[in-house]
Amino acid sequence: MDVVKWKGREIFDPERCDRCGKCLAECPVLGLDEEGGRREIENLIRGRDLKTVIEQCTTCLGCNLYCESGLLPYELILWRWYERYLDKGLPGLARVVMPNEPLSLWRHLRPYFSETERKNMEAWAKPPKGSEVILTGGMTSLFPYLLESKLFKDVEIVGTEDFWICGALYYQLGLFDLVEKIGFMVRDRFKQMGLKKVIPFYAAEYVMLTKIFPRIYGIEFDLEIIDLESWLLDRIKSGKIEIKKKLDMTVTFQDSCWSKALGAEFFDLARELVSLTGANIVEMENCREHSLCCGFGAGAGRYNIADIIRYTGMRLRQAGETGADALVTHCTGCLFILSFGLAVRRSNAFPIYHLSQLLAMASGEEVFERNAQRGRQIVKALIRAGARHPILLMKRFFVDGPTV
Repeated sequence: MDVVKWKGREIFDPERCDRCGKCLAECPVLGLDEEGGRREIENLIRGRDLKTVIEQCTTCLGCNLYCESGLLPYELILWRWYERYLDKGLPGLARVVMPNEPLSLWRHLRPYFSETERKNMEAWAKPPKGSEVILTGGMTSLFPYLLESKLFKDVEIVGTEDFWICGALYYQLGLFDLVEKIGFMVRDRFKQMGLKKVIPFYAAEYVMLTKIFPRIYGIEFDLEIIDLESWLLDRIKSGKIEIKKKLDMTVTFQDSCWSKALGAEFFDLARELVSLTGANIVEMENCREHSLCCGFGAGAGRYNIADIIRYTGMRLRQAGETGADALVTHCTGCLFILSFGLAVRRSNAFPIYHLSQLLAMASGEEVFERNAQRGRQIVKALIRAGARHPILLMKRFFVDGPTV
């Protein structure tokens, strides 16, 4: 049982694992008792009888928090997925989240963009004039209208799906070689742009830039990287964003799985921003360090869209059971899949807002509920992609990735 490494850098050391199984027994998805947890972590370490964890894991990162030895069992799961990928490739459905594929969701969603969104996307694809930018990246590029808010009026915006989500989604699929390629591409592009300060709009990209790339790949970024939530709070405290009215509403909050890589303070930070708007927060049954994936990660185990739809429905039901007026998230990946989930169900049970939209409303902006419509457009775009490329949808493949 050798140490699992990526090009000499440790991913998981079996000798440091005491096989207690708590990491998997505490998982809110697997439903294992302590004995089951011990059995499955042993199976993961030995690479045998992997079906339970490999097919059911929803990539929520919770197991890393539960490990009392300070190990990262989630990355052992990713390694087993990587071995599966090397053996079989990816199913055709995965092409929809590859920016360079004919089935790319971004490509098929763009015809539904407003004229303003199209012009902004064209502008964001160009090198910035200054050295401080908000990075929109991949998931945020599905919702360009979020950046039309006055909250962001005096900062440059850069990035489209060609940043490959800074590798975040592909890391969640265990595509270690592709993620490394993306890391070097992002680093080189930042250097070419002369950037000194980057604010990733998507928390996953912040985690990739500050934690995953340096630790696993040794890729460092010689610039300041600030999470969007801290940046927004600083602007509120400095008066650059003025809270003009308190929102008379009750909301429930969807934590990004990536929040678990940032710790309890990040859970508190997101809720502090919600509280500043005046909105009252009621928590879902699973929240904070025990929160559930929005449903996106549920597709990683079997690459089955039915798993995504089923799991998203479960999360939406939990939100509905709180009796909240709206569901709020700080994650554009969660916004994507939850809006998609409502659209699939043809439901208008409650609105879903990005945290920045809540702040925009509290600062006096009129915010139109566009996320439900975008969810319906995403469904149409996926149907359109599959109808135009049915053979590719059925054909397994290996990812080329970005040009470096």
